Formats: sequence, structure tokens, C-alpha cells
Amino acid sequence: HGASVISMDISRTRLARLKENARRLRMKINVVEQDATQYNSDLGLFDLVLLDAPCSGLGVIRKHPEVRWNRSIVDVKSNVILQKSLLQTASKYVKDGGVLGYCVCSLHPEEGVGVVQHFLDRNPTWTIMKTWTTPVDSKHIEKELLDGFQLYILRSTNNPQ
Repeated sequence: HGASVISMDISRTRLARLKENARRLRMKINVVEQDATQYNSDLGLFDLVLLDAPCSGLGVIRKHPEVRWNRSIVDVKSNVILQKSLLQTASKYVKDGGVLGYCVCSLHPEEGVGVVQHFLDRNPTWTIMKTWTTPVDSKHIEKELLDGFQLYILRSTNNPQ
């Protein structure tokens, strides 16, 4: 049957780009223009929710070297506040037995494990099923031209499957 995909974003510009790409690739994606910190019960519950959270972008310096000069710890800290809110709200959309993914294109621990640990501390029924982080060995990153990325796959222990 395939999957039913809904994409939520507050940015009309990003949603327009998504719609164009979906049309070009002949993919059916329902788009919702909304602040993802606000829960919308009308959307229902899902088997899989993936939060690709806004972040400092420190993991994509290779592609965007200007990040070195226009990001600071203040940017990281303000992103963390938003990321915590987004993750908490995203968890409300997960069906029993469903999975919640959280990812950022940053290797900064506050934006990755810090946000996830904050969520787990406040939501004790949730656990980490799997994590993946770009290897930080600089030779490995240079050889494979990898971007910095963190992914956490979460599931509620109330929802085993």
C-alpha cells in the first residue's frame, strides 16, 4: 500500500520547495503549514514521526563554511530551547507501538544527546532504541566527506512492539 506522508513546517518557502520536489518525484505528500511546537489533534496519530529539528548547522560546515563565523554558543542554546519543545510536541503524535525519530545536522552534544536526555528525564516511559552519530574521527569524515549528523530512535515502553 505504501505510506501516507504528512510534512509539517512553519516556513511557507520550505513547504513550497517540498511540494515542488514531491511533484517532480511523483510523490503524494500532504503538507501542513504550522508551528510544530503547537499540537494539532486534528492531524491524528502516526506509526512513525520524524523530527528533523532546526539546529545550528554545525555539522554541515564542509558545505557551508560561513557557519564557522555566523554561529555562536548563543545560537546553540536558543536552538536547544526550541528543540526540546519540538520533541515534546512530536511525541504526542506517535501511536501506541509507534516510533519517534529525532535528528539534527549538528554534532554539538547539547543539540543531540542533551535534548534527548532532557526529553527522557521528563518522559520516563520513553527509551532510546537506537542512535547514530557521524563518526567524529576527522580522517573518517574527510575520507568519506561526511556531514555531522545525529539520529535518535525512541519508543515508549508503554507501547512495546
